[in-house]
Amino acid sequence: VMGNGALRCWGYNGYGNLGDGTTTQRSAPVGAFPSTLTTVAQMAGGFEHECVRLASGQVQCWGYNAYSQLGDNSATNRATPVTVLVSAGTPLDSVNEISLGYNTTCALRRDGTVWCWGYNGNGEVGDNTTTTRALATRVSGLTNVVHIGVGHNHGCAVKNDGTLWCWGYNANGQLGDGSTATRLTPVQVSGITTAVEVVAG
Repeated sequence: VMGNGALRCWGYNGYGNLGDGTTTQRSAPVGAFPSTLTTVAQMAGGFEHECVRLASGQVQCWGYNAYSQLGDNSATNRATPVTVLVSAGTPLDSVNEISLGYNTTCALRRDGTVWCWGYNGNGEVGDNTTTTRALATRVSGLTNVVHIGVGHNHGCAVKNDGTLWCWGYNANGQLGDGSTATRLTPVQVSGITTAVEVVAG
């Protein structure tokens, strides 16, 4: 992200990862298209897809989309940015933060709710299902969230009371609830009451 709000990307581009309208690898920075993408406030990268939060509070994504992780109500790879939707024709808005996982994407809205989309085989979307979501879907039961972090197949959120909540794949105990059971909705991480930030690996 440049100081003027523009975006530059480079590297592997087999799925349109650079957002420049091509699938050509780039060894030097190129601008993401459309060239009007000049109000970027935050960028985040996933496995083979990328997203930006715009100053307007909307989110745009591009790249690999086999699991609908771009949130544009499709499963089509995109070589240029597309707008994340909550329903057909209705953009996700009022977003304060974005975080990307392997094939799942999440956003924190200004009202303290968390919305996710994409692959959901392990409950990564947090909506009490294992159904892949092509539109932004609210994470069940989470309110008053101030920060999010999305990992390989799980997500976590810090609430304004300092508690930490996680959901998704848990075979290695990465949800911190004292179990190794996959969770389709958020569970509280044991013993943490003064959290301010979370990063998921």
